Amino acid sequence: MSSSQRLAYGRWFRAHYDPDGWFNIIWGVLRFAKDKHLVENNKWFSIVDAHILYAISQGKALEQGIIERTNDPTASRWETFFNQSRSSRSPYYLRQQWAKNEQAATDYGIALAGMRGFQPNLSLGLLKRATDIYRSRIGDKPNFGEKIAGTVVRGAIEGLSPPGLGVVFGPWAQTAQKFVESDFDPRYDEALTYGWSHEIYGLGGGS
Repeated sequence: MSSSQRLAYGRWFRAHYDPDGWFNIIWGVLRFAKDKHLVENNKWFSIVDAHILYAISQGKALEQGIIERTNDPTASRWETFFNQSRSSRSPYYLRQQWAKNEQAATDYGIALAGMRGFQPNLSLGLLKRATDIYRSRIGDKPNFGEKIAGTVVRGAIEGLSPPGLGVVFGPWAQTAQKFVESDFDPRYDEALTYGWSHEIYGLGGGS
């Protein structure tokens, strides 16, 4: 599927199966990928992203009883998650499971791409590392120090002199603070990961 088709699938999935927005951050990354034509022009990204979406859709199909088995080794994780999301499990527990499932699906997609001889370029390597770190924090409530640091760092950077430094680093500070404010929740507004992906990708010279 093209990036437009994958994004359309994401919208459909959210409307039918994800009223709580558990996959908002994924749709934000897909919006970024559409801007950069990564699905069409980068085999590594296309394979990894395709597997992430496939694992989620297969997990949902298992949970709904549409299929009884799948050849995807990470789909059963999502089946369990979907079942648990309808239970009385705490949001923090669900976020931890979400992070583990998403990491497993991503790692398997990376392995598939590697088997075909594809590796990430510098920009995508940076984006991968950043998302790995983010997933490692999902389920962890930001502590008081992180919340204070986010506010202080943002204020300090935006007040840098000469003003040009604030222009360059200000968006980074704003993004960092928003992630802290979101409680590292994947249900947060997809606009956050959309903008963040652009920022990280640009660090590696991606355009």
